Amino acid sequence: MYPKMEGMAILINEWGTTPMPPSAPHLMLQGIAGMDSAARALGKGLTDATEGAAELLHEEEQVTGTGELAGFAERLRSIGRETREMMAGRSIRDWDAAWQQTSEPLLTEAVNELPENVREAGRRLARAYNAQEAVRARREYDLGRIESARMSWQNCLDNAVKSGDTQALEAWLQAGRGVFVAEDGMEPMRSELQSRSCLAQWQQRLQQEPLRALADLQKDAARPERERDARSLEQAAVAARSSASAGLAQSWQQALAQGMEPDPESVRLAREAGLVTPPAAREMTPLSPREKSEWLSRIDERDEADEQTLRLQIALAPLPIQERNSLLQRMDATLGVPAADRRSVSRRLRKLYRRGVLGCPGDDIASRRLSRLQEASLSVLQQGGAEAAARWVEILPAAGGRWVCFSDMQQKGGKR
Repeated sequence: MYPKMEGMAILINEWGTTPMPPSAPHLMLQGIAGMDSAARALGKGLTDATEGAAELLHEEEQVTGTGELAGFAERLRSIGRETREMMAGRSIRDWDAAWQQTSEPLLTEAVNELPENVREAGRRLARAYNAQEAVRARREYDLGRIESARMSWQNCLDNAVKSGDTQALEAWLQAGRGVFVAEDGMEPMRSELQSRSCLAQWQQRLQQEPLRALADLQKDAARPERERDARSLEQAAVAARSSASAGLAQSWQQALAQGMEPDPESVRLAREAGLVTPPAAREMTPLSPREKSEWLSRIDERDEADEQTLRLQIALAPLPIQERNSLLQRMDATLGVPAADRRSVSRRLRKLYRRGVLGCPGDDIASRRLSRLQEASLSVLQQGGAEAAARWVEILPAAGGRWVCFSDMQQKGGKR
């Protein structure tokens, strides 16, 4: 049984052809309501027609005539299928007239092929079959129109969500109110679709203008309400941060290599986006020995996740351009060395520094010795690998001797 559909309305069949829905035009689907009862009545009529046709035959021809009509019934079903195929895809205004016009020539031909003595019975049988088939086909046609309209409406709704067009989204939602969406389902659907649309807007912006989008995300900008959409936005933002950082690091390093400062506007946006932290206000001064060794330690001991962040920090450090270039070149040079190896060597060198092997920790002389060893460690690693570097670090104390600091002398003096 098909559900009753009295009073159901669908929007006119232009769902997929306009970018925005027109102002509330509706078309009532007439002819669907009551089809079940009509089909039952016609079904009974078909039986009556078959029995009545048999009664028309002369008594001695009844057996033969009934056999003719039995074969004729299969021909009528074939005509029904052929009529459906001929009407498929056509834009039909008057269904009954169109069906009659299409099927009548086929039925007339089929009836004329019957023996003359059963033609009248065949004609009545054909009318009954045709009427019933017309009702079934009309019901399927109208239900198909409803489904087609619903699918077109859903496609327009999905397109509005994907494009982040909130105005079109609201318009299509209102167009489907009470037609494809029940009243009590409107608000949950609106909430979900608005959240998805908001996510789509951010995803587009993060792809098209990542720095500005990331800067706006740092502010109190509207975000998706659904948890799953909020997670998707955060994932998109993480990817955008990584991509934007890599792009900035490359462009800023190119500028420095040409003797120019990074583009001020990109620096401003990077700060607003949280990609870099503004350094403490200070004049641009050359690296002190201690600062140099600290930068080299950070470079050699960095994790892969810190790569772009560290490059951005170096590019904006309050140092002469030449020294920033030198630090960035050091980063490029260490890319071919396994991270675990360079970290291990760097930490062992700093341990020597803290033990006073290179001089009093904190003194410029000790810091210069440390930075020279840090610079030399790269070539040792590149040429001999981790084992050669480990042996090299082991012999450093014996080769350089131990430096005695003034603080050590004071401690020894205090013990006397």
